[in-house]
Amino acid sequence: MHDISNILLISMALVGSIRVTAYYNEDLSRDLAKMLPFVLLGVFILDISFFSYAGAIETLKLMPSMWKQMIYYLGFIIMIEFVLRVITGILSPFRHKKEEKEKIISSMLSLVASSALF
Repeated sequence: MHDISNILLISMALVGSIRVTAYYNEDLSRDLAKMLPFVLLGVFILDISFFSYAGAIETLKLMPSMWKQMIYYLGFIIMIEFVLRVITGILSPFRHKKEEKEKIISSMLSLVASSALF
């Protein structure tokens, strides 16, 4: 049976990594979130002894005793989210300017390409 603190740590690390990738590239985080259940299913299929109903029930019974650690991890995820939002808020004006320049350049290129056809 796996230690419940390790299970909590891994699950919060996965949630945190998906949230961080969501700020970097939304499609990447969506793909990670979609792939994770299939990876876990593959692990369970390859090693059937990895999962047992008795172990799962025992783990669920231990969850209330780990409330302090769960609050700590939840606070950490909230802190990561807050920091990422602040950084995104600071950098968003620069990002929009870059996107506007790219749109202008692409429209100019399409205009030049269409005028070259005539």
